[in-house]
Amino acid sequence: MTALELRYGSVSQCMERGVYLFRVSHAYCCYYSSIRTQKQCEVREKCNNVNEAVCLFNSLVQTRPFPSINNFSNLFSGMAKSKHYWAIVCLYKQLEELGIAPNNYILNVPINCFCQLGRVDLSFSVFGKMLRFGYEPCPTTFSTLMNGLILQDETAQALSLFLKVQNIGYSHNLITYSIFVKGLCKAGKTSSAIRVMRQMDEPDVVIYSTIIDSLCKDRLVKEACRLFSEMLDKSIQPNVFTYSSLVHGFCNLFLLEEVTKLLNEMVSRNIMPDVVTYTILVDTLCKEGLFSEAERVFRKMINSGIKPTVFTYNILMDAYCLHRQTDKAERVFYTVVETGLKPNVHSYNILINGYCKSRKIKKANALLVEMSHKGLEPDTVTYNTLIGGLYQVGRLQATNMLFNKIRLEPDIVVYTILIDGFFSAGMLKVAVGLFSSLFIKGLFPNVWTYNVMINGFCNTDLVGEAYKLFSKMEEKDIKRNVLSYSAMIQGFLQHSDSVCAVQLLQEIVNQGFSVDKTTVSILVDRLSHEIIS
Repeated sequence: MTALELRYGSVSQCMERGVYLFRVSHAYCCYYSSIRTQKQCEVREKCNNVNEAVCLFNSLVQTRPFPSINNFSNLFSGMAKSKHYWAIVCLYKQLEELGIAPNNYILNVPINCFCQLGRVDLSFSVFGKMLRFGYEPCPTTFSTLMNGLILQDETAQALSLFLKVQNIGYSHNLITYSIFVKGLCKAGKTSSAIRVMRQMDEPDVVIYSTIIDSLCKDRLVKEACRLFSEMLDKSIQPNVFTYSSLVHGFCNLFLLEEVTKLLNEMVSRNIMPDVVTYTILVDTLCKEGLFSEAERVFRKMINSGIKPTVFTYNILMDAYCLHRQTDKAERVFYTVVETGLKPNVHSYNILINGYCKSRKIKKANALLVEMSHKGLEPDTVTYNTLIGGLYQVGRLQATNMLFNKIRLEPDIVVYTILIDGFFSAGMLKVAVGLFSSLFIKGLFPNVWTYNVMINGFCNTDLVGEAYKLFSKMEEKDIKRNVLSYSAMIQGFLQHSDSVCAVQLLQEIVNQGFSVDKTTVSILVDRLSHEIIS
């Protein structure tokens, strides 16, 4: 036996010991990795709630010695995903005051926050600080700054920065190009996005698809198809997003034959439609009133193993409600619940609107109660719809009760419905008082509000007051519509003032409006009566 064997044992024993040690070390690595993953999950969860995120920040800064700057980076990144931008800015300021030196990565977070908050000037201040620290800007830094300029509608400056970065020797990577092109398209600068793409050596499917999608949204489907052909010529394979964008474009123009061709082409390329593609199709068919076709596509989606989203179900519900098929809409609503999805505020608003139009106010009220039980906060649309529904069935007292219960600040729609209701109930002083209070509340009457007031005054024989408001509309830069003129003309005729009525009729014709039959009939009757007498 050699000296080595005496000390360490035989070769086989060494190998066994090595395997054992490897397993132990691997177990320790897995354990600490799981702890680290668990901690990261905890950080992510706390980042969703700004108060918990601030508490976590406070616990980090109270630790001695200070923890790694990466802990703060993870915290700020998580908060940024939850859009707590101002909170991040305040916490970053505290880091500076504590003398904790930032790293390259963490400085990108406040740059992004200031861009999202519309303060690109402050983003460039942080960028300057990055350079003073001697840190090398990364592609994310430049793409964030360019995107911030685009968000502020400073596209020319964004393009200038893009070119400057190139000129000083920084090469833009695909991620930078993708972010920049997406930002330009989002800002409605599709032509600029195409120019940027032309500078690229090898644009990928993401760049092409982003621009195709933007062109389709602008209804420039021919241009989108040309880019699509260019993609194929360059052997760049389209994906489901590319096809969905084109499907959306053709659907917007109601070119359903072209849509069918695209879908067949997708399948031939082994690219299967996803939930977005199917939802676009269902939406288009519903808008065209082709319910049986929409239902067929919807069933096909489910049979293909694709789960509809709440948005998909909402489209079906809305279509049924618009055509007074509330029973079908109701079935769709409860199907959402049965599939394990949670109806959102928009889902409830759609069905409440359907019930109100069908004068099923009890069911609409029951849904309002159900919303609060489900932890959903009714929005302005919910209250506007219900108040309008109650008013239509003549339940003015219930309308007032609901108005007083509104937790949100009512908007001009709610007040206009109430003013109309008070005029109908003969409560002139209340209607006028409510109209006067709008300006104190910081609300500005729209053309509908003025029309309600003019009509109300005319019906209560206060034509002079009605004409004052009619004249004020021009002063307030509120464009009169045909209903404004019709209400005023009928008011003059009721007051036996045919001269003013004819003058307004001439004005309405000169402006290119079509006078409604009722107004013309009343005017003809009045003039005929004056001629005979």
